[in-house]
Amino acid sequence: MSDNIAEGFEYNNNPDFIRFLNYAKGSSGEFRNKLTILNQAGKSMMKGLKIYILKASTSPPKPKVL
Repeated sequence: MSDNIAEGFEYNNNPDFIRFLNYAKGSSGEFRNKLTILNQAGKSMMKGLKIYILKASTSPPKPKVL
């Protein structure tokens, strides 16, 4: 996810940066889904995984276009 943000930042223009922020948001959703699947399968290695999933599912406000 951070790679998407870093790559978008390097283009030095807002439309590309916003596009890569959206890619990072999509990657975050994929990761959250994998955590959910692991939790449901009882394969979670992390204590309190439900708390992390809950925090990850809270979407930040959309960025403003400059």
